[in-house]
Amino acid sequence: MRSSQYSWILINEVPPLPCSVRSWSLRAARGFTLTELVVVLLVLVAVAGIVVPTVGGLGEDSKRAATEASLVRVREALLGDASGAGYLADMDGLTPGTPPVRTLLLRDLFLQGAAPAYAPATRRGWNGPYLRHVAGTYAITDPPVGSGFTSAYGAPGDPCVLDGWGNPIVVQRPTAASGGSDEARDRNVRLVSAGPNGVLDSDPAALDPATLSGTQGDDFVLFLFVAGT
Repeated sequence: MRSSQYSWILINEVPPLPCSVRSWSLRAARGFTLTELVVVLLVLVAVAGIVVPTVGGLGEDSKRAATEASLVRVREALLGDASGAGYLADMDGLTPGTPPVRTLLLRDLFLQGAAPAYAPATRRGWNGPYLRHVAGTYAITDPPVGSGFTSAYGAPGDPCVLDGWGNPIVVQRPTAASGGSDEARDRNVRLVSAGPNGVLDSDPAALDPATLSGTQGDDFVLFLFVAGT
């Protein structure tokens, strides 16, 4: 009886767990949902510097998370991060009068092409590949399908990064029809995912976030140089 009584006293004198701890304990006991596990995986993959692969067969929230993480990772590969300079810094000044962002295609992160090799003495030149994961290859489907994926964004078979719905993420520089100067168009280069409907709704004739917002539909857009977009 003494042992039983002692056990009862211990149990009843243990202070209650804080709400956050109880919630975590209950969650651990019942297991994580598939969506929760995918989101955690996306964060870990992005931290590791790998483009997030296409998430097939999962819900829209997971596809959106995968797309947003890939857009951020591609921008880091272009602009650089804590691990080092990105593609644009490496290529800066190699073609006088033509900033590298002016002719940028996503394949440039994977393929050296005609670019000079990286020279440690000048810290200039192609030092890629700048991304570790090739998710797919680019295909021109407009025409005949009005998807918006034209030769302006790449050639058939170019390595590319796919969004959560399996469509290529593209680099979009505003066209001359936007009315902006070359410098203004350079400042408003953006990464675009066609989103759930698989159509690039974002108008390349739109110069900046204010004019693009009315045309982008369900596209996911991340500007390279405009803060807060």
